[in-house]
Amino acid sequence: MPWGVLALVALGVFAFANGLNGVFVFDDVPALQQNPSLERIWPPWAALQPQAETTLSGRPVANLTFALNRVLNGVNPVGYHVGNILIHLCAGLALFGIARRTLLSAIFPAEVRAAAARIALAIAALWLVHPLQTESVTYVVQRVESLMGLWYLLTLYCFIRAVEPGAARAWYALAVLTCTLGMGTKEVMVSAPITVFLYDRTFVAGSLRAAWQQRKRFYLCLAASWLLLAMLVLATPNRGGSAGFAAGVSAWRYGLTQCRAIVLYLRLTVWPHPLVFYYGDAVVRGISDVAISAIFVALLVGGMGLALWRNRAVGWVGFCFFAILAPSSSIVPVATQSMAEHRMYLSLAAVTALIVYGSFRWLRPWCPVIWGVAVVALGVATISRNRVYLSETTVWTDTLAKVPANPRAYDALGNVLAASGRYAEAADAFRHTIAAQPDFVDSYNNLAAMLDRLGDKGGAKQALEQSLEINPQHVAANFNLAELLRKEGDYAGAKQHYLVAIRMMPQEPAPWLQLATIEMDHGDPEAAIEHFREALKLRPNDPASWMNLGILLAGQGRLTESIQAFESAVRVAPDSGQAHYNLGYALARADRLTEAIKEYKQAITLDPKMVDAHLNLGAALATLQRYPEAIEQYEAVLQLDPNHATARASLSEVRMRTVLGR
Repeated sequence: MPWGVLALVALGVFAFANGLNGVFVFDDVPALQQNPSLERIWPPWAALQPQAETTLSGRPVANLTFALNRVLNGVNPVGYHVGNILIHLCAGLALFGIARRTLLSAIFPAEVRAAAARIALAIAALWLVHPLQTESVTYVVQRVESLMGLWYLLTLYCFIRAVEPGAARAWYALAVLTCTLGMGTKEVMVSAPITVFLYDRTFVAGSLRAAWQQRKRFYLCLAASWLLLAMLVLATPNRGGSAGFAAGVSAWRYGLTQCRAIVLYLRLTVWPHPLVFYYGDAVVRGISDVAISAIFVALLVGGMGLALWRNRAVGWVGFCFFAILAPSSSIVPVATQSMAEHRMYLSLAAVTALIVYGSFRWLRPWCPVIWGVAVVALGVATISRNRVYLSETTVWTDTLAKVPANPRAYDALGNVLAASGRYAEAADAFRHTIAAQPDFVDSYNNLAAMLDRLGDKGGAKQALEQSLEINPQHVAANFNLAELLRKEGDYAGAKQHYLVAIRMMPQEPAPWLQLATIEMDHGDPEAAIEHFREALKLRPNDPASWMNLGILLAGQGRLTESIQAFESAVRVAPDSGQAHYNLGYALARADRLTEAIKEYKQAITLDPKMVDAHLNLGAALATLQRYPEAIEQYEAVLQLDPNHATARASLSEVRMRTVLGR
């Protein structure tokens, strides 16, 4: 049905094209803009090792697709949005193929089989343009959800093609391949082998026994993809503390919260308003808060189980809905978000299929009109929803308009305002965060940064102290308080907090560097040397630290080590005139004048106005009795600084030696 394919592509473009103007928001920043594993795609090993503590952690296939975007588009969001829309369109076409071929099954009435293409087109079109999909399509990093959905659908589609009479066995291999790719994309793929097995039982083989006997090898191969998923999950336990039973959230309370979430998702399927970017991490206190929702969900699960046991098509569709939601909407906590609309990306297909099929059976004469109006209305709503993603500010102001007591949303809005220089507004946002959640440590730290920028040093210090009352080991708060104390001249207090920051996060170079600077400026060069060395182990490409280390070593008379430090500075910053000058100075002190002259000249080439480089080059040349060249350098100094007494005296002395011939 080429016309059906073209119609779906046109609808998808119609609904999501204005999302191309969206920006990177929230988790996009660490996962996409600050992710070094995306910098190249060949060899692919680096791209298949996602950055830890991001949305892409443990999801190498999704990470690889973003690496391809980085290579092609840099950090321009447009290319990433194009990729997301293409994935969504492909998923919509796969859903169309699955629905059409399934509705041709003999278990459906003749009138359904006759209208299979139209029903399937309605299912795919409504799913494709639904506003609930915006979070999985327009929020770039949630490609992990839509890409997983595509692999899930392709796995099922390939299986359906494989069991058709006369089909090539390659379809089985493709099903295993797409299932494996899905396991490497997101953990939600875990139910795919079971979904395919139950599809076989419901629509093809007629029983579990027959399905197993006829395709045992295939199901063993599908199940083998779980090994990849298990390795990825074990390699990223608890997803950095954000998910799993060790995430600090009660499984019971999280499970009860999911009863409310599932009811919300179903309501948004029928009436997608209001849509919320970030619902927060709140969980319900007890079953009394969600009793009606829990009963409703229990009835749905019970009905699904009964229909599945009786081998009804509706039972399989219901299983798909719950099985796809289960990894994130069961008792396994996701601490950072108790509800999220992107989790409905693929489950929405199950609900849409039931609604469309039911409307066809019960409202048949009006179906084309109902479906057409619904597609247009949902598409227009999606276009409107995409506009929220045009800036980070609109994302968070829209969220707060719908969930006013959302502390993380206020904190995120504060960070966005701070990045745009709106410090007073950002401070107000952080105050709202603290008011909504008084133990939100990061917001005290963020508030302190804003107050500091606004000149309220006392308020900044008080906010940091409040932060440390809640969590004395908070790295950023300790570091920032140390910075304030250092600026106030309280070096002992600053050292104390730098040391706490170092103890809690020894792999972070900034505290080492600042502590080294304090020691360097206040009388303990040996300690400063050791601190600079520790910092340079963590940040070896920092020329300023190499130069400071070299200066300290030179001051201690350790010229060989000093020269090595300055050589490292030149290696990492070959275009730095100061680095070449410092190396030249150390070489001159070590009586390696020929090498020193070379470095001084390079420094002057890079920075012709560097007075000290001209002056010391002149001194080195004079020492080697290369008086005409020395005179040239001293004259260059006087051209830059006519009142330079040392250059004037040295020039007179060299001219005298020239006259005397010595």
